[in-house]
Amino acid sequence: MTRTHIHTIAAVLLLVALATPRVAGADYELRRGTLAGSGGQSSGGAFSARTTTSQPDAGTAEGGVFSVSGSIARGNPADCVALETVSGVFTIDGFCAGVRVGWDDNGAHATGYRVLRDGVEIGVTGVDVILYDDSTAVPGVVYAYSIVARNNCGDANASASAAGRRPLPPAAPSDLAATGVRFLPDSVVLNVSWVDHSADEVSQTIYLAGATVTPLATVPANVTSVQVLFPKASTLCFAVSASNCGLEAVSDTTCLETVGVSAVDAPTAFMLGPFAPTPFSSRTLVSFDVPRSAQVTIRVYDVGGRLCRTLEDGVFGPGRYAATWNGTDG
Repeated sequence: MTRTHIHTIAAVLLLVALATPRVAGADYELRRGTLAGSGGQSSGGAFSARTTTSQPDAGTAEGGVFSVSGSIARGNPADCVALETVSGVFTIDGFCAGVRVGWDDNGAHATGYRVLRDGVEIGVTGVDVILYDDSTAVPGVVYAYSIVARNNCGDANASASAAGRRPLPPAAPSDLAATGVRFLPDSVVLNVSWVDHSADEVSQTIYLAGATVTPLATVPANVTSVQVLFPKASTLCFAVSASNCGLEAVSDTTCLETVGVSAVDAPTAFMLGPFAPTPFSSRTLVSFDVPRSAQVTIRVYDVGGRLCRTLEDGVFGPGRYAATWNGTDG
């Protein structure tokens, strides 16, 4: 066999290699013009084929190696395992960096997952990754998230959707007011109220505003009134803030005079209560009204009628007062 014949065989082999579907990872060997192949299962991905002239004829041909590389289309679907539809899709409320989406990993043959927001793909995860953070979500907008399992053979059906919403930043409370001034020996009790403008706050704080700003009380979200214990002063200034996601929005400062009790506000009868907060964990305020100077005794009894604690026992002038109780006995 001449060199011309060997080159002709090589050229024919290259044409066959380019025109014939390949199998991934297979080797091909040319022995005296015969093409033989082995190995690999038909699937999507890259392939590499090798040819050799391993038996030269009459000592005239020289052995050589010819290589072909490229890629083939997706394999036969009959060779693939069908993927299950993803289940258990959920979103996490209050995730400040966006919307966090999670799902069950029931795709044993999945090589990854497609994340859809309102039916449009926004991201792809790798194998066994079952959390995705949508950092492009607009705060306050509700989206529908669904998940699609995927592999080289195709995609499963889209999962059922779960609604997700990125929290809005806090908005400052407004219309602060204080009523029902009550006096303790060294403190003043005020009923503080405000208008709440935050949809996603996680807490609110009442501040004493003066030469320095001092937090006095923290209350849960959506509360709009609370009794607050202030240090005794002729003028009290306070503000209320709403907080979430590491952000805080503070209201304008409101001030009021607390000197004395006006004739309009003076109580006309003895009265005990209200108590706030109730139930309580560390301390509650027991309010009481005194219309004229009198001996006042305030005691706490348990449900069995046993005396637990005496909170006040003395003479009080006309006014509105409050005692404190920490829940312990004497």
